[in-house]
Amino acid sequence: MVAVDASVEPSAAGEIELCLYQNGQPLPYAAAQATGATDSTTALAFTTLIRCPQDNNRCNCLTAPTTIQLWDDSDTIDLTGGFNIVVTKLC
Repeated sequence: MVAVDASVEPSAAGEIELCLYQNGQPLPYAAAQATGATDSTTALAFTTLIRCPQDNNRCNCLTAPTTIQLWDDSDTIDLTGGFNIVVTKLC
């Protein structure tokens, strides 16, 4: 499970979006959107599950690690307000 929360500052007024990518691909339902105003702070947050590859019903994290990335899909936000990413392994 991955939980993300961020305080962002848009460089321009309008729609802003923060998305989570796994191995270079966007994850469905792993995004937060809001309407932001210039020179203001907007809070974005989401929680999602990520599946890691398995081999013979065992976690394959050592031989095929999963890469997660946080992307600004709107290209208008500054993450200087800070963000948190919490990853919890569920068995």
